[in-house]
Amino acid sequence: MKTTFLRIPFLLALCVLFSCSERRPIGRKADARYIEDSSEKGLVNIGKINSQDFTRAANKLLQDLFVKGALTKAPDQPAILHVGEVRNDTQTYFDTDLLLQAIKRDLLASNRVRISTTDGFGKPTDQYAKEVRASV
Repeated sequence: MKTTFLRIPFLLALCVLFSCSERRPIGRKADARYIEDSSEKGLVNIGKINSQDFTRAANKLLQDLFVKGALTKAPDQPAILHVGEVRNDTQTYFDTDLLLQAIKRDLLASNRVRISTTDGFGKPTDQYAKEVRASV
């Protein structure tokens, strides 16, 4: 009986001690972290494509365009890039518009490209696209 009375305060003290300590995730949540797009570390899906694969491919495309000078070789400067409708023909959903917007943003920031966009065949999305087509 004496040992039971001694154990209860001891257990309560342990509970108070551990409940006041810093909380840290346990298990798989402890491994969760953000990874930069340019990093070679990341989620890998074998046999399945995901949005990270397309983001990496887009970043590689932009890097090649800038490094190899393809944009500076265009007959008109800045180069005119026509962007049409992009359709996701995979079984995995990801936002193709978000990916295209990121590519366009980086190209426009380089001041080496003017972008002409269309929304499907023959449907300009904005007045700028009409003006670019008229000047070509």
